[in-house]
Amino acid sequence: MLKGVSKVLFVMLLAMTSCSGHDDAIEGGGLNKPEAEQQTVTMTISRASASEFVEAGITQLSVYTYKVDRKVTTLFDEQTVDVSSSEFNGAVLTHSFPLGETFQTVIAANVGSVTGKESLSTLTFHFDPLGDKEVWASPVIRFMSDKSVNELNFELDRIIARIKFEPAETQAELGAFDAFDKIKVTFTNLASSYMPLTKEVELSDITVETDASAGYRTQLYTFATTSTQTNGGVNIEYFKAGNSVNTSASLLETGITYAASGDYTLRVPITSPDFVSIPWAINARSASQAKFEVITSTL
Repeated sequence: MLKGVSKVLFVMLLAMTSCSGHDDAIEGGGLNKPEAEQQTVTMTISRASASEFVEAGITQLSVYTYKVDRKVTTLFDEQTVDVSSSEFNGAVLTHSFPLGETFQTVIAANVGSVTGKESLSTLTFHFDPLGDKEVWASPVIRFMSDKSVNELNFELDRIIARIKFEPAETQAELGAFDAFDKIKVTFTNLASSYMPLTKEVELSDITVETDASAGYRTQLYTFATTSTQTNGGVNIEYFKAGNSVNTSASLLETGITYAASGDYTLRVPITSPDFVSIPWAINARSASQAKFEVITSTL
Protein backbone atom coordinates (compact mmCIF):
# COMPACT_ATOMS: atom_id res chain seq x y z
CA MET A 1 0.00 0.00 0.00
CA LEU A 2 2.74 2.45 0.92
CA LYS A 3 4.61 1.57 -2.27
CA GLY A 4 1.51 2.45 -4.30
CA VAL A 5 1.15 5.82 -2.59
CA SER A 6 4.83 6.58 -3.12
CA LYS A 7 4.50 5.88 -6.84
CA VAL A 8 1.53 8.27 -7.12
CA LEU A 9 3.36 11.04 -5.28
CA PHE A 10 6.43 10.56 -7.47
CA VAL A 11 4.36 10.85 -10.69
CA MET A 12 2.61 14.04 -9.42
CA LEU A 13 5.95 15.59 -8.46
CA LEU A 14 7.40 14.74 -11.85
CA ALA A 15 4.41 16.33 -13.64
CA MET A 16 4.68 19.51 -11.59
CA THR A 17 8.39 19.78 -12.33
CA SER A 18 7.74 19.30 -16.04
CA CYS A 19 5.08 22.06 -16.12
CA SER A 20 7.30 24.46 -14.21
CA GLY A 21 10.14 23.87 -16.65
CA HIS A 22 7.77 24.46 -19.60
CA ASP A 23 6.61 27.83 -18.16
CA ASP A 24 10.20 28.89 -17.53
CA ALA A 25 11.07 28.08 -21.12
CA ILE A 26 8.27 30.32 -22.39
CA GLU A 27 9.14 33.20 -20.07
CA GLY A 28 12.84 32.81 -20.75
CA GLY A 29 12.39 32.79 -24.50
CA GLY A 30 12.73 29.08 -25.08
CA LEU A 31 9.26 29.07 -26.68
CA ASN A 32 8.47 32.65 -27.75
CA LYS A 33 4.87 33.85 -27.81
CA PRO A 34 3.90 34.99 -31.34
CA GLU A 35 3.93 38.78 -31.78
CA ALA A 36 0.79 40.58 -32.96
CA GLU A 37 0.68 40.55 -36.76
CA GLN A 38 1.54 43.90 -38.36
CA GLN A 39 0.46 45.64 -41.57
CA THR A 40 2.89 48.07 -43.21
CA VAL A 41 1.33 51.20 -44.71
CA THR A 42 3.12 53.87 -46.74
CA MET A 43 1.75 57.40 -46.51
CA THR A 44 2.32 59.62 -49.53
CA ILE A 45 1.28 63.05 -50.74
CA SER A 46 0.39 63.92 -54.30
CA ARG A 47 3.12 65.10 -56.64
CA ALA A 48 1.17 68.34 -57.12
CA SER A 49 1.37 69.04 -53.40
CA ALA A 50 5.06 68.12 -53.34
CA SER A 51 5.92 70.65 -56.06
CA GLU A 52 3.85 73.37 -54.38
CA PHE A 53 5.72 72.77 -51.13
CA VAL A 54 8.95 73.82 -52.79
CA GLU A 55 7.38 77.08 -53.94
CA ALA A 56 5.80 77.68 -50.53
CA GLY A 57 9.09 77.04 -48.71
CA ILE A 58 7.68 74.14 -46.68
CA THR A 59 10.42 71.97 -45.19
CA GLN A 60 8.59 69.82 -42.63
CA LEU A 61 5.32 67.94 -42.31
CA SER A 62 3.63 66.91 -39.06
CA VAL A 63 1.82 63.57 -39.16
CA TYR A 64 -0.75 62.69 -36.47
CA THR A 65 -2.22 59.18 -36.37
CA TYR A 66 -4.98 58.11 -33.99
CA LYS A 67 -6.28 54.68 -33.04
CA VAL A 68 -10.07 54.42 -33.11
CA ASP A 69 -11.83 52.36 -30.44
CA ARG A 70 -15.55 52.70 -31.01
CA LYS A 71 -16.11 56.47 -30.72
CA VAL A 72 -12.87 57.20 -28.85
CA THR A 73 -9.65 58.23 -30.59
CA THR A 74 -6.26 58.19 -28.89
CA LEU A 75 -2.92 59.37 -30.24
CA PHE A 76 -1.10 56.36 -31.69
CA ASP A 77 1.84 58.05 -33.39
CA GLU A 78 3.23 61.53 -34.04
CA GLN A 79 5.96 62.15 -36.61
CA THR A 80 7.82 65.14 -38.02
CA VAL A 81 9.02 64.48 -41.55
CA ASP A 82 11.68 66.44 -43.43
CA VAL A 83 10.54 67.24 -46.99
CA SER A 84 13.24 69.79 -47.81
CA SER A 85 15.32 67.40 -49.95
CA SER A 86 15.30 68.02 -53.67
CA GLU A 87 14.84 64.26 -54.06
CA PHE A 88 11.57 64.25 -52.13
CA ASN A 89 9.12 62.27 -54.26
CA GLY A 90 5.98 62.43 -52.18
CA ALA A 91 6.57 59.45 -49.86
CA VAL A 92 6.12 60.84 -46.36
CA LEU A 93 6.69 57.77 -44.18
CA THR A 94 6.18 54.02 -43.87
CA HIS A 95 4.66 52.74 -40.65
CA SER A 96 3.64 49.36 -39.21
CA PHE A 97 0.19 49.03 -37.65
CA PRO A 98 -1.37 46.21 -35.64
CA LEU A 99 -3.49 44.17 -38.03
CA GLY A 100 -7.26 44.61 -37.95
CA GLU A 101 -7.40 47.96 -36.15
CA THR A 102 -8.98 51.25 -37.28
CA PHE A 103 -6.94 54.45 -37.50
CA GLN A 104 -7.31 58.09 -38.58
CA THR A 105 -4.47 60.28 -39.86
CA VAL A 106 -4.06 63.97 -40.66
CA ILE A 107 -0.97 65.70 -42.07
CA ALA A 108 -0.19 69.42 -41.65
CA ALA A 109 2.54 71.93 -42.43
CA ASN A 110 3.54 75.27 -40.89
CA VAL A 111 1.30 74.90 -37.86
CA GLY A 112 2.54 77.25 -35.16
CA SER A 113 1.45 75.18 -32.19
CA VAL A 114 -0.84 72.26 -31.36
CA THR A 115 -3.16 71.69 -28.42
CA GLY A 116 -5.43 68.81 -27.46
CA LYS A 117 -3.43 66.30 -29.48
CA GLU A 118 -4.18 63.41 -27.12
CA SER A 119 -7.42 62.86 -29.08
CA LEU A 120 -8.40 63.64 -32.66
CA SER A 121 -11.68 65.10 -31.39
CA THR A 122 -9.73 67.79 -29.51
CA LEU A 123 -6.71 68.23 -31.83
CA THR A 124 -6.40 71.95 -32.60
CA PHE A 125 -3.95 73.78 -34.85
CA HIS A 126 -2.85 77.34 -34.04
CA PHE A 127 -0.77 79.87 -35.97
CA ASP A 128 0.37 83.49 -35.84
CA PRO A 129 -1.96 85.62 -38.02
CA LEU A 130 0.79 88.22 -38.38
CA GLY A 131 3.40 85.68 -39.46
CA ASP A 132 4.40 84.96 -43.03
CA LYS A 133 3.85 81.18 -43.08
CA GLU A 134 0.88 79.66 -44.85
CA VAL A 135 -0.70 76.69 -43.07
CA TRP A 136 -1.47 73.57 -45.09
CA ALA A 137 -3.38 70.44 -44.04
CA SER A 138 -4.92 67.29 -45.43
CA PRO A 139 -8.41 65.97 -44.80
CA VAL A 140 -8.57 63.35 -42.05
CA ILE A 141 -8.25 59.88 -43.62
CA ARG A 142 -9.79 56.88 -41.87
CA PHE A 143 -8.49 53.41 -42.65
CA MET A 144 -8.33 49.85 -41.35
CA SER A 145 -4.99 48.08 -41.09
CA ASP A 146 -5.92 45.04 -43.13
CA LYS A 147 -4.13 43.39 -46.02
CA SER A 148 -6.01 45.50 -48.58
CA VAL A 149 -4.36 48.75 -47.43
CA ASN A 150 -0.74 49.23 -48.42
CA GLU A 151 -0.66 52.92 -49.31
CA LEU A 152 -2.56 56.07 -48.34
CA ASN A 153 -2.42 59.17 -50.52
CA PHE A 154 -2.93 62.58 -48.93
CA GLU A 155 -3.80 65.82 -50.70
CA LEU A 156 -2.65 68.88 -48.77
CA ASP A 157 -4.17 72.30 -49.40
CA ARG A 158 -3.90 75.74 -47.89
CA ILE A 159 -6.40 76.17 -45.09
CA ILE A 160 -5.77 79.89 -44.63
CA ALA A 161 -6.65 83.12 -46.39
CA ARG A 162 -4.64 86.33 -46.67
CA ILE A 163 -6.19 89.74 -45.99
CA LYS A 164 -4.48 92.92 -47.11
CA PHE A 165 -5.51 96.38 -45.96
CA GLU A 166 -4.62 99.40 -48.08
CA PRO A 167 -5.85 103.00 -48.45
CA ALA A 168 -7.87 103.94 -51.52
CA GLU A 169 -5.93 107.21 -51.70
CA THR A 170 -2.66 107.70 -53.52
CA GLN A 171 0.52 108.24 -51.53
CA ALA A 172 0.53 111.88 -52.69
CA GLU A 173 -2.99 112.38 -51.32
CA LEU A 174 -2.05 110.78 -48.02
CA GLY A 175 1.11 112.89 -47.80
CA ALA A 176 -0.96 116.06 -48.11
CA PHE A 177 -3.29 114.99 -45.29
CA ASP A 178 -1.84 115.53 -41.82
CA ALA A 179 -4.81 114.88 -39.51
CA PHE A 180 -3.26 111.57 -38.38
CA ASP A 181 0.09 109.76 -38.56
CA LYS A 182 -0.86 106.25 -37.40
CA ILE A 183 -3.90 103.98 -37.51
CA LYS A 184 -4.97 100.85 -35.68
CA VAL A 185 -6.95 98.49 -37.88
CA THR A 186 -9.14 95.90 -36.15
CA PHE A 187 -10.14 92.96 -38.33
CA THR A 188 -13.26 91.24 -36.98
CA ASN A 189 -14.26 87.58 -37.18
CA LEU A 190 -10.90 86.06 -38.03
CA ALA A 191 -9.72 82.63 -36.91
CA SER A 192 -6.31 81.62 -35.57
CA SER A 193 -7.32 78.13 -34.36
CA TYR A 194 -8.64 75.20 -36.41
CA MET A 195 -9.84 71.68 -35.54
CA PRO A 196 -9.05 69.33 -38.45
CA LEU A 197 -11.63 66.66 -37.57
CA THR A 198 -14.66 68.98 -37.66
CA LYS A 199 -13.04 71.94 -39.48
CA GLU A 200 -14.37 74.18 -36.72
CA VAL A 201 -12.65 77.50 -36.06
CA GLU A 202 -12.84 79.96 -33.19
CA LEU A 203 -13.52 83.55 -34.24
CA SER A 204 -11.78 86.54 -32.72
CA ASP A 205 -10.79 90.12 -33.53
CA ILE A 206 -7.20 91.09 -34.31
CA THR A 207 -5.78 94.62 -34.18
CA VAL A 208 -2.78 95.70 -36.26
CA GLU A 209 -0.93 99.03 -36.26
CA THR A 210 0.39 100.74 -39.37
CA ASP A 211 1.63 104.25 -40.12
CA ALA A 212 2.75 106.65 -42.81
CA SER A 213 6.11 104.94 -43.22
CA ALA A 214 4.28 101.77 -44.31
CA GLY A 215 1.87 103.70 -46.51
CA TYR A 216 -0.89 102.78 -44.01
CA ARG A 217 -0.82 99.26 -45.43
CA THR A 218 -0.80 95.98 -43.53
CA GLN A 219 -1.71 92.32 -43.95
CA LEU A 220 -2.48 89.23 -41.93
CA TYR A 221 -3.77 85.67 -42.28
CA THR A 222 -6.78 83.76 -41.02
CA PHE A 223 -7.98 80.19 -41.11
CA ALA A 224 -10.90 79.86 -43.51
CA THR A 225 -14.09 81.18 -41.90
CA THR A 226 -16.65 80.02 -44.47
CA SER A 227 -17.98 77.33 -42.12
CA THR A 228 -19.05 79.99 -39.60
CA GLN A 229 -21.17 81.94 -42.10
CA THR A 230 -20.03 85.06 -40.24
CA ASN A 231 -18.79 87.95 -42.37
CA GLY A 232 -15.62 89.84 -41.63
CA GLY A 233 -15.31 93.57 -41.00
CA VAL A 234 -12.89 96.38 -40.23
CA ASN A 235 -12.75 99.12 -37.61
CA ILE A 236 -10.16 101.91 -37.71
CA GLU A 237 -8.80 104.12 -34.93
CA TYR A 238 -6.74 107.17 -35.94
CA PHE A 239 -3.81 108.62 -33.97
CA LYS A 240 -1.81 111.82 -34.10
CA ALA A 241 1.37 112.20 -32.03
CA GLY A 242 0.33 109.21 -29.92
CA ASN A 243 -3.18 110.49 -29.19
CA SER A 244 -6.41 108.99 -30.49
CA VAL A 245 -8.12 111.59 -32.69
CA ASN A 246 -10.85 109.71 -34.55
CA THR A 247 -12.50 106.34 -35.24
CA SER A 248 -14.55 104.68 -37.92
CA ALA A 249 -18.14 105.86 -37.97
CA SER A 250 -19.20 102.21 -37.81
CA LEU A 251 -17.95 98.76 -38.67
CA LEU A 252 -16.93 98.53 -42.33
CA GLU A 253 -18.53 95.23 -43.32
CA THR A 254 -16.85 93.19 -46.02
CA GLY A 255 -20.00 91.22 -46.79
CA ILE A 256 -17.97 88.01 -47.14
CA THR A 257 -16.44 85.16 -45.20
CA TYR A 258 -12.82 84.22 -45.92
CA ALA A 259 -12.28 81.08 -47.97
CA ALA A 260 -9.21 78.82 -47.93
CA SER A 261 -6.57 80.05 -50.42
CA GLY A 262 -8.43 83.32 -50.80
CA ASP A 263 -6.45 86.54 -51.23
CA TYR A 264 -8.47 89.57 -50.18
CA THR A 265 -7.62 93.26 -50.48
CA LEU A 266 -9.67 95.69 -48.38
CA ARG A 267 -9.29 99.10 -50.00
CA VAL A 268 -10.54 101.82 -47.68
CA PRO A 269 -10.67 105.63 -48.25
CA ILE A 270 -9.22 106.45 -44.84
CA THR A 271 -9.36 110.25 -45.32
CA SER A 272 -13.00 110.39 -46.42
CA PRO A 273 -15.42 112.14 -44.04
CA ASP A 274 -17.98 109.42 -44.80
CA PHE A 275 -16.02 106.80 -42.89
CA VAL A 276 -15.14 108.58 -39.62
CA SER A 277 -17.05 109.53 -36.47
CA ILE A 278 -15.83 113.15 -36.53
CA PRO A 279 -15.58 114.74 -40.00
CA TRP A 280 -12.09 115.89 -40.83
CA ALA A 281 -11.43 119.60 -40.96
CA ILE A 282 -9.85 119.07 -44.38
CA ASN A 283 -11.25 116.76 -47.03
CA ALA A 284 -8.58 115.12 -49.12
CA ARG A 285 -11.21 113.51 -51.31
CA SER A 286 -14.84 114.34 -52.01
CA ALA A 287 -17.57 112.05 -50.79
CA SER A 288 -18.38 111.09 -54.37
CA GLN A 289 -14.89 109.66 -54.78
CA ALA A 290 -14.96 107.64 -51.56
CA LYS A 291 -15.46 103.94 -52.08
CA PHE A 292 -14.79 100.93 -49.90
CA GLU A 293 -13.81 97.94 -52.04
CA VAL A 294 -13.15 94.28 -51.36
CA ILE A 295 -10.98 92.78 -54.11
CA THR A 296 -10.89 88.98 -54.22
CA SER A 297 -8.31 86.71 -55.83
CA THR A 298 -6.49 83.49 -54.93
CA LEU A 299 -3.11 82.73 -53.43
